[in-house]
Amino acid sequence: MYDLEDVKKRSFLAIIMYLIFYLVVGTIGMALIVKCYETDSYSFKTIVNAMSSVSGDYSLDKIAAACNTWSMAISYIPVAILLCLVLHKDLIEDFSKLKENKVFNIILAIVGGLLLFIIIFLIGKLIEKIIGNNSVNEEVLESVFKYKKYGVIMLIITSIFGPIVEELVYRKSIFNIFNDKPKWVPILISIIAFALPHIISTTDVDVLEFLLISIPYFVSGAILAFAYEYSNRNVYVTMIMHFINNLITCIILLA
Repeated sequence: MYDLEDVKKRSFLAIIMYLIFYLVVGTIGMALIVKCYETDSYSFKTIVNAMSSVSGDYSLDKIAAACNTWSMAISYIPVAILLCLVLHKDLIEDFSKLKENKVFNIILAIVGGLLLFIIIFLIGKLIEKIIGNNSVNEEVLESVFKYKKYGVIMLIITSIFGPIVEELVYRKSIFNIFNDKPKWVPILISIIAFALPHIISTTDVDVLEFLLISIPYFVSGAILAFAYEYSNRNVYVTMIMHFINNLITCIILLA
């Protein structure tokens, strides 16, 4: 299919699969889910709008939370399994490397994950004080976690399946594809590719607010990209870091 070595072929395939699920399967799945919740009181368009903002209507917000939760499940769980199958050789190799320098990698992953959370939390609070606003991505999570049932399901998705998918795509696959380039090339591409999907839905703000809201995602992408490079490109290290950050965030939202 491609005139590339096997590792690059697998990585291209992983990214293509991710994009198909993210852009096509996830969108179709979301539409079907919303259709199931559509009633005379709440039209398809009303529910979709409520999925990206809090309406103040308890029943509508609960429906939106359910739709967001099941949409995330459709978008992340199947593709996480498929990516693990496609990149299983990379996962086996990284696991062997993890065991070779187990203490260092585990400390790096745990300390890195805690630092990632603290840094992003502080940046987020500072930005919130400046503009009094969060990204759409954060607002959606907050609205879902108001309902414990959906919050627990979302915690599992964002803490386990999210890190698996995003680290295999934004770190492992991108670094594999640009393995023969200078180190700064995959690092830069990884940072940008990671940040864009998280901020792309933030459109109802001015340019300055958009730039400020984007900072945490670019910083997160940078920390994870440099940690991946520093760990001898071991995806388990950044998966654990990502897991710790997301888990603590979800627990705070659930509390």
